[in-house]
Amino acid sequence: MENDLKSIRLTLDYYDENGNHSFKDMSVKVNKPKDVSYHGYQNKRMKYAMTFSLVIPSHIHAYLLNKTVPVSEMSDRNGSREYASDFSKTLNSDSIEKLCDLYLRVVGDYVWLKGIDKAELQKVIFYKFNNSFSDFNSSWNGINLGFKSGLNYSYFIGYITTNTKTVLRYNKAKTLINTSYDRELYDYNYVNWTEDRQAFFENLQTSFENIISKVNAFNKNIDEESVDLAIKNNTMLKFIS
Repeated sequence: MENDLKSIRLTLDYYDENGNHSFKDMSVKVNKPKDVSYHGYQNKRMKYAMTFSLVIPSHIHAYLLNKTVPVSEMSDRNGSREYASDFSKTLNSDSIEKLCDLYLRVVGDYVWLKGIDKAELQKVIFYKFNNSFSDFNSSWNGINLGFKSGLNYSYFIGYITTNTKTVLRYNKAKTLINTSYDRELYDYNYVNWTEDRQAFFENLQTSFENIISKVNAFNKNIDEESVDLAIKNNTMLKFIS
């Protein structure tokens, strides 16, 4: 079988270093057919599969390396598509149609990220409080076991875009946060960042940590005597002071 196979020229979408769109004739290489022969019990069925390759333009490939793009496909459980440092410059597929789809996806990610680079990022503080107050019933027989309360608090420094139709959220490292499926991140509120506001949220976290530490220390050796002493000294009030 001949090794010197021809290439095909296709007119595809093209974007330059500034993100400007045009069309460009690009070469799709027709690779040597791959041997996918079937080995049966008594005979061998010769079978070959065609493959095609397309080289991503250098500036697009270099720009995408080590970047992450949000996706909406449910198959991507983490809600993002990552271009690792070893992402291949050459796309391969068993059909020209699939190869073009792969290329357009890469180009689409490039254009999307270019648009984000031009967007103005505003520094914010994301925060969330989850409070719960309810009767606590046994999961075994349903009897009431008293009252249960809880508080979950978290915050982090991040960024949002201010000149796009959809508010996009980033963490401190300016990595895009995809909230399409991660509802926990979607439920965060935010305020514009200032040093005083950051100090406020930091102090709030420290206060919660101190309360938890004091309660854990009290609970570790709790007995009737320690309870009476806490009542006498108003210890529980000191926990939240």
